[in-house]
Amino acid sequence: MFLLEVSATLRGHIGSLPINHESLFPGVDYPDVTMVIQYGSPESSDLYIHRLGRTGRAGKQGRGLQVLLPIEARAVAALRQNGVVEDEQLKQSTKLDETLLRKLRKGRKRIQSGERGLVIAGEGAYRSMVAYYCARAQAMRLQIQDVVEHANQFSAAIGLRETPVFEAKVATKLGIVGLHGVRIDDAPKRKTD
Repeated sequence: MFLLEVSATLRGHIGSLPINHESLFPGVDYPDVTMVIQYGSPESSDLYIHRLGRTGRAGKQGRGLQVLLPIEARAVAALRQNGVVEDEQLKQSTKLDETLLRKLRKGRKRIQSGERGLVIAGEGAYRSMVAYYCARAQAMRLQIQDVVEHANQFSAAIGLRETPVFEAKVATKLGIVGLHGVRIDDAPKRKTD
């Protein structure tokens, strides 16, 4: 029932609204979507085209933006082979201005100072990044060690003092035990009553 309510809300909404349409009903039309932003490389060209199909409906204009990490270079090559071109204007507009840089530096300093909520969020983002790419590594033809290295660079870039620790059970499921740069907490979790 929840998805029906969300779908009805989205269909009636006017203005910009982020949509993760794969969690919604396939084939349902959302009017006036002008841009689709895709994170992570699609597993196939068909999925890429399907996602873009949410925009530019009924003869209207629409655009797609694909956000990828450097380790997803193969995906860029595959997209180019299928006729997808980079938007040079958008590429240039993603340069960070001084105001945004100041905000990023301030946030990084807050993480470096140990602000608990931001540290927890940063650690969660790191673990989510590793889990996402490890789960898709084979389909994306990525080396898991490369995933770990890029995630560790992300960890340092956002200001975490140390690379976050994985529980041993999670690290085993992800296939990252024994990889360089992976920190594992071998201590079992205590149950609290």
